[in-house]
Amino acid sequence: MDNNKITGAFILLAVFMSDGVNEALSSDIRILSTKYGVKLLMIYFLIFFTINFTAEDTALLIDHLIDSSLIFIVFFLSSRSHTPVFMTVCSLVIINHVINTHIKYLVHAKKNNNKEYNNNEYNNYLQISHVLTLSIAIIALIGFIYKTYTVRRGRNFSVLNYLITNP
Repeated sequence: MDNNKITGAFILLAVFMSDGVNEALSSDIRILSTKYGVKLLMIYFLIFFTINFTAEDTALLIDHLIDSSLIFIVFFLSSRSHTPVFMTVCSLVIINHVINTHIKYLVHAKKNNNKEYNNNEYNNYLQISHVLTLSIAIIALIGFIYKTYTVRRGRNFSVLNYLITNP
C-alpha cells in the first residue's frame, strides 16, 4: 500500500516536471525543463515507473529496463517521424491496448471456468496482438528512416545531431 503512494507521488512529480503545469514551478526548475535531453530523460522515467504501475506481478529489473527502453525507442522514433506516422502509431497502440484488455478478460473467464471462454478466440486475439506490436515497431522505424531521408540537407546532415536536437 505504501509502495503505491510513493509511486503515485513520483508520477505527480513527473507530471509537474514534464511541463504539464510549467507555470506553477519556479523559474529555476523551468530552466531544467527547457533542455531537450532533460525532457527525453523525464519521458523515459515516466515510462519506466508507470509501465508496471497496475501489474499484478513485477518483472525482473533487467526485463523492466528492456521493456521500458523498447517503448521509449518506439515513442522517440515515431515522434521524430512525420505526423501521420506518429498518429498511426498512436492509433495502433490504442487498438492494441483494447485487444490486450479483451485478452485479459478471456484469461479471467478461463480461470473462472466461464462458458464465454473460447481457446480459439484467445489464440486469435493473442496473434493479432503480436502482429500489431510488431507492426507498431516497424512503422515507427520506417517512418523515422523516411523522415531522416527527406530532411537531410546535403553532406553536412548528421543523424546523431538530428536525434539530439529539439525538433
